[in-house]
Amino acid sequence: MIYGLPSAKPIMVARSLPRRCIRPAGSLAKKSGRARIAAEQGRRYVAQHAVGLHGTVKLDSIQQAFLHPTQYLNRRIPKPSPDEAELAVLAVVRLAARNALAAAQALDDPRAAAWSARAVASAWAVIGKEAALNARPQAFEWYQRAAAIASGEPIDATADTLAWNVRAALRADNTPQRWQAIVAAVNAMSEAQRDDPTWHYWKARALQATAGDGAAGSAQRTAAKRLLERIATRIHYYGLLASQELGQPLYLPEPPPALTETERAEAQNNPGLQRGLALMRARLRDEGYTEWRHALYGMNDRSIRAAAQVACDAEIWTLCMTTSERTRNEIDMAQRFPTPYRQQVDAAATETGLDPARLYAVIRQESHFSVDARSISGAAGLMQLMPQTARWVASQFRIPYKREHIHDPATNVRLGARYLQQVLREFDGSHLHAAAAYNAGPSRPRKWSKAVSDDTAVWTEIIPINETRDYVKHVLTNAAYYEALIGNGLPMKPRPSEAPSVPRGRSVLSDGDGPP
Repeated sequence: MIYGLPSAKPIMVARSLPRRCIRPAGSLAKKSGRARIAAEQGRRYVAQHAVGLHGTVKLDSIQQAFLHPTQYLNRRIPKPSPDEAELAVLAVVRLAARNALAAAQALDDPRAAAWSARAVASAWAVIGKEAALNARPQAFEWYQRAAAIASGEPIDATADTLAWNVRAALRADNTPQRWQAIVAAVNAMSEAQRDDPTWHYWKARALQATAGDGAAGSAQRTAAKRLLERIATRIHYYGLLASQELGQPLYLPEPPPALTETERAEAQNNPGLQRGLALMRARLRDEGYTEWRHALYGMNDRSIRAAAQVACDAEIWTLCMTTSERTRNEIDMAQRFPTPYRQQVDAAATETGLDPARLYAVIRQESHFSVDARSISGAAGLMQLMPQTARWVASQFRIPYKREHIHDPATNVRLGARYLQQVLREFDGSHLHAAAAYNAGPSRPRKWSKAVSDDTAVWTEIIPINETRDYVKHVLTNAAYYEALIGNGLPMKPRPSEAPSVPRGRSVLSDGDGPP
C-alpha cells in the first residue's frame, strides 16, 4: 500500500511491476511488444498487465496463452481479431521455451499470415534464440527469417535474444553470409549493448572476414582495426583477443608510481575501511562489503589503490582485487592478480606438471583465494571442490584425506590440481575444454564440441550456459595474465591446427566427479 499526500487515499500497486506496465490506454498491438518480451522472460504477471488493461481481452485468454500455449494455438477461430492474433504470437513465444521446433511450425501455419509482421519477426527471433541455446542447426535460419520479416525495422527483443543472434551465426557455416549477419545483428543492438567489448570484437572479426578489395574493403578493414584498438588495452578477455587480432603482444600497463607513506596511512586510518575489515573478519561479509564500498565513494585512483593495498595486506583478497579493479588510470596488476599461497601452488604444480599460472587462474575465479569459501552446492576451499570429488581424487592418488581437510590450503590445492590434471588428460590437454569441464562437468563440453569450428573464440562464445561461458573467459584471461606476470607467456587462442580434439569413447570421469 502506497500513501501520497495526507489527504490522498491509499492505493494498491503491484510492487513487482515496472511503472510503465500499469499505464492505461493504448491498443493491444501497442502493448504487445512489451508483453512478448515479458512472456519470453517468463514474467507472467507483467505480460498480463501489459495487455490485460485493454478492455477487449479476457484475463483467462491471456492466462491460457501464457500457461498452455499449445492448447491456445490449437483453438480454431474462424476470424480472429487483431487482439486474438497478438495473443497467439504471445503463445508462440511461450511455446518456444519448451519446444522451438513446435513454435516454428506454429509460425508456418497458414493462420499466421494474418498476424502482424512486427509480432511474427519478434517470435522468430525468440525461436532462434531457444534453438541456439539447444544447438539446433536451424537457429541461424530462424534468426534470418526474423530479420527478413522485419525488413530493417527494430525487432521487439531482449538484449539476450539479440546477443544469441550473433552466437547463432557463429555456429553456422563459415560463409560470407554468416559474417554479414553478425554485422547486422550487432548493428541491431542498442547503443549501450553495442558498446560492450564482446560486440566490438565480433563486429571487427566480421568486418575483417567480409572486407573485399579496393577502397571499400580498405575502409572496412580500417573500421575493424579501430574497433579492436578500442578494446585491446583493456584488462579483459576481449582485450586479449583484440591484441591477438592486431598482432600485438599481451597488453601489460606500466606499474603506477608507488604509494606514499602518507597515502597508505590515510587508507589504513580510514574509519569506513576499518569497519569494513572488522566486519569481514567477523564473517559478516555482506555488511563488510557494504561498509567498504561506501568508504570508497569519491576516492580518486590513488586513494582507491591505497584502500586496495589495505585489503591486500590484510589478506582479504576479494576486497584487494575488486577494489583495485575500480581504478581507471593507475592499474596495479599485482593487486588485481595476487599470488597468495605460492608455496602450496608451486608444490601442487610440481607434483602434477601443471603450470602454476593455470592453477592460479582457476583459484582466482573459483574462490578469490578464500580458504573458507563454500558455494550453495557445497563446493569448498580454494579450488571449490565438492566433498565427493575430494574423496575420489584422494583415493585415486592415495592422498591422506579427512573431511575437514577440504579447507586446508595445501590439501585443497593438491586435490584440485590432481583433478584438473585428470580433466586435461580427458580433453587431450585442451585448457579451454578443461576449464569448461571444471565448471560444468565433463559431459557438456563433449556435447558442445560436436560440429563446431576449431576457432576457440567461437567455441567459447557459443557455450549455452551463461555462468560457464563467463567462467571460461575469466579463467583463460587469468591464465594469460598470471603467466605474463610470473612465467613466459601463454597462447590465448590456438590456431585451428593447434586446437586439440575432444576425445571419443567413454570417460573415466563422470559429471558427479567434478566441482560443479
